[in-house]
Amino acid sequence: MPNTLTFTSGVVSVIAPGVLTPYSKAAEKIQVTGETDGGTVFVYTKASTQRYFTARLPKLTQAVFDALYDFWNTTVNGKATTFTLTDEDGAVYTTARFWDEKLRWTKHQLAEVRYDMDLLLRIG
Repeated sequence: MPNTLTFTSGVVSVIAPGVLTPYSKAAEKIQVTGETDGGTVFVYTKASTQRYFTARLPKLTQAVFDALYDFWNTTVNGKATTFTLTDEDGAVYTTARFWDEKLRWTKHQLAEVRYDMDLLLRIG
């Protein structure tokens, strides 16, 4: 489905309208660096490269908001458990993790209540 993101853990799946914003993707090489008294630099690589995406979820209905909140709060327990993320192009990331300590949203009182969310996700 175009312009949807699917969050899956075990038998629980939440499909939400949204995209991974291309300008909010980043990569980080997990490394520790140091320098000797003589100026020699050394680098210790701790892990593989980690990627970070921002998922932009606009105009969520109350039902989708509640399902996503429960997924974050109960199913994966915030950052504690990885999950599978399927993006708007069908790419599948099996090691996704919520990476913010807080879940933030904006509530809009229109004819029907809607929510906007931006989620920071770590892949890997």
